[in-house]
Amino acid sequence: MTTVQWLCKICSYIHEDEEPPLGCPVCGAPANKFTETYDDEPPGAESSQNHNDMDDFERDLFADYDDE
Repeated sequence: MTTVQWLCKICSYIHEDEEPPLGCPVCGAPANKFTETYDDEPPGAESSQNHNDMDDFERDLFADYDDE
């Protein structure tokens, strides 16, 4: 049986369960930032290179880093 893995698109945290977590324990991203992957696929996060493609959570996250 294949294990379901949920990949955080923000920080690449991998959660193994039948359902995604309510939020990422590493970066705080909401559940909708997780994509379903499988243990036979290599892990890798899809990153948004263009700030126009980001949602509010991602813009706020990057704004925090831009201010430093």
